[in-house]
Amino acid sequence: MEKQKTTFHWMSILVCCAVLVLSAVLLVPQMINNDDMVIHSITAGVFGEKSPQLAHTHLLYGNLLVTLQQLVPSLNWFEVLQVLWLSLAFLAMAWIIADANPGWVGLALSAGYSIFVVPYFINELHNTKAMPLVGFIGLLCVVQGIRKKKLSWVILGLLLSLATALVRWHSFLIGAIFAAGLCAYELLFRFLPDKEESGKVWRMVVTFALVLGVVFAVNQGEGYLPQANDNLTNYREYNGIRGGVSDFVLPSYEEHYVDYVNAGISPNDLRMIETWNFADMEKFDEQTLQAIAEMKGNRSFQEKLFGVWQDNADTLLKTPFLWVALGICVLLLVVVKDCNKLPVLWSVLAAVLCLVLMAMMGRATRWILYGLGGCMVSGAFFSLKEEEGKGTKWIAVLLLPLLLGYDVYSYRDQMTGYAESFNYEAGQVYRELRKDEENLYLMSGTSY
Repeated sequence: MEKQKTTFHWMSILVCCAVLVLSAVLLVPQMINNDDMVIHSITAGVFGEKSPQLAHTHLLYGNLLVTLQQLVPSLNWFEVLQVLWLSLAFLAMAWIIADANPGWVGLALSAGYSIFVVPYFINELHNTKAMPLVGFIGLLCVVQGIRKKKLSWVILGLLLSLATALVRWHSFLIGAIFAAGLCAYELLFRFLPDKEESGKVWRMVVTFALVLGVVFAVNQGEGYLPQANDNLTNYREYNGIRGGVSDFVLPSYEEHYVDYVNAGISPNDLRMIETWNFADMEKFDEQTLQAIAEMKGNRSFQEKLFGVWQDNADTLLKTPFLWVALGICVLLLVVVKDCNKLPVLWSVLAAVLCLVLMAMMGRATRWILYGLGGCMVSGAFFSLKEEEGKGTKWIAVLLLPLLLGYDVYSYRDQMTGYAESFNYEAGQVYRELRKDEENLYLMSGTSY
């Protein structure tokens, strides 16, 4: 029986691997924002010497990227590592889902999860989108290690959590918010009521204290590194103000004409900001950018939340993944047993909570919305346990064909020769550009 159960585990892993490979081969993986490209440019030395000093990425991770770029300069190592972390996270989730739901039910649920989530994150790469999910799954791996008394799971969870924190600290905090509710559920509804599981209570407390302690210590330790100088501090402060301006829909020039004139911003300057052109550092200094950012300040709580919808309405309406993820959660709330609704409900509430917090900070971008959708559906699948309700079997039967059909429909254009034709045309462009390759540094936003 145990051997048969393990067979379904490995079948789930094979399905996940197949989806990963097909996503990379049939689709055209690309970066959906210039942030990842800028990080690669800095560590690859496009702007001069290779530097580990990045806007929101830890110096340790920056030094790792610089070292890898020196060893193999032809690769975009920031994206290579991002794909590596995503792959490890997806494989871990495939195993966890199969482990909680033995037999064909676990295989079907695991396959449905992989088919739905993997292509969406591998096909369009962005660290703000990917890393909250990686960090969340990392903490779920720690929970799995406590469930199974397996140190290997805890180590994997620590690795994914550290990777997330080093790439972007706020991404780790988002994942931690999602994980907090699921950990509380495990503690209150699975460990405490069962006397045989009571030892896991202290194991959970101690394990998470150690894992979070290591992550926090490494994050705070950046200030003691030699490269943590005033230049890095000033750069990050400027980038933080710039992001508060360029990442969002700006107030119209007509409505804030006086404010823009007082800040020394012309209509042409505003167009430059809207296209992320900040090359004129004297024109777009910190004081000027702060003045622009404050035009959207002093808003009420309701106005800030409405501003998130206004800034991201197009993304929300045109991103089926988010609505399908929410639909899966609603379906689970209808089907699963009473107490098992709680982790699903928390996954939805955590997404809303993160969105509200980001709105209050003025940092609720569309990239975050994608990551929240991934965390929401991952938390819902993590909570499923086949022996706790027959509804799980119905979910497995229903979701797999629906999600497979969703994938085929969503990526139908890219699966019918699009990748081949795209790569051919891109190759033609590159051949022309390389005629003057001594004066050019070519980077592709469509491959890794």
